[in-house]
Amino acid sequence: MNSEMLRRRASADSIIAHVDPSPIRLAGVLGLPTLGFAASVVAAWRRAGAVPLPPTARRAGAITAVAGAGLTAAGMSRFTPKQVAGAELDGLVDSGVYRITRNPQYTGYTLSLAGLAVARGSGVAALLGAGVVACFRYWISLEESYLDDKLGETYRQYRRRTHRWLGPPN
Repeated sequence: MNSEMLRRRASADSIIAHVDPSPIRLAGVLGLPTLGFAASVVAAWRRAGAVPLPPTARRAGAITAVAGAGLTAAGMSRFTPKQVAGAELDGLVDSGVYRITRNPQYTGYTLSLAGLAVARGSGVAALLGAGVVACFRYWISLEESYLDDKLGETYRQYRRRTHRWLGPPN
């Protein structure tokens, strides 16, 4: 799907409509995290760049990966497919898992990638996962700007009381 088709599918109020429409920029924003995530999972599965870790660390990594998957699922369960894809905004969700993190999907993906890299003892998976997190940070900044424009003070209050990832508010 080319960038013009993607822009036509997104309403004028969607976050995708607010991203630089150049194909390279759009492919980077939308494609790099997906490819990086997949590459990280494959690297972990194949134990690329194997790092010897004690069994306790590997078990902790597995638990972290499962917890991350649960957090991702909890965040996604609150939205319709159009909302998850950024093509629709019905208002601010600040209940459930969104009380403890503004970005449960990204936080969950991050925990899953880190946990999987540790569980499998893969240094390459850890490095690829770090690249994915860098992409997430960029995309989150776009989302936050969009939500601030669309929801105004309601979103700013939410930002003050809820952390971007996990922990105390920023």
